[in-house]
Amino acid sequence: AKAGGNLVIDGSFSNTLVTRFPYNPNELHDYTTISEPRHSGLKAWKWTQSVGLTCGIIFNPTANVSSFQVNRDDNYLVSCWIQPKATNTAVGTLRIGATLVDSSGVLPSTDVYTAYSLTTEVPPGQWTQVSHAVVVPAGYDTAQFWAITLTNTPAGEIFFVDDLNVRDNTANTATAVQANLANFVVGLKAKAGGNLVIDPGFSNVLVDRSNPNPLPLSGDPSEPRHSG
Repeated sequence: AKAGGNLVIDGSFSNTLVTRFPYNPNELHDYTTISEPRHSGLKAWKWTQSVGLTCGIIFNPTANVSSFQVNRDDNYLVSCWIQPKATNTAVGTLRIGATLVDSSGVLPSTDVYTAYSLTTEVPPGQWTQVSHAVVVPAGYDTAQFWAITLTNTPAGEIFFVDDLNVRDNTANTATAVQANLANFVVGLKAKAGGNLVIDPGFSNVLVDRSNPNPLPLSGDPSEPRHSG
């Protein structure tokens, strides 16, 4: 699963026995009813914005745990689908990201995220996928991944969320770095011994030749040539 599968348990909300973790315990939250929007499966999740609170959902790795154990330089792609209710006023801010924690208490907790405008980027009445790539800095060993709406969002606004996803991109990132390094080495090898001049045997007359003489002369077939 860590190589690329979804690390969130039941991100499509099919199993109502899985404990869900609201970002703020005082917010209103529940599974959607059969008449309410869902992106896939039979259900989605919803929360209602409360006065003066940051509200949303935490993505949990197991049925009863809300945080992930992480390591330095781990790279996680966090995503979900969000639909603000069609009657929302399209005001406020949505964030998706993580709270990173140093369990030893030496470093302060820190939030990393991408912010989306509810006015232009996540409009009411339609599903929008939001995401953020989380790279774990040195010193942090625990992460909570989440999608939240901030206190600048009007109270009473309702948000539907579905298909929570956390994927470990660390291996993919390392592969990309290795590929770039391999290309760099190949380039160095070519530069060290290979010919970098295009068509040095003058076989292709379509290749532009740089000539300091403004009146270049065409080659005569009867004139000498070494090859080509």
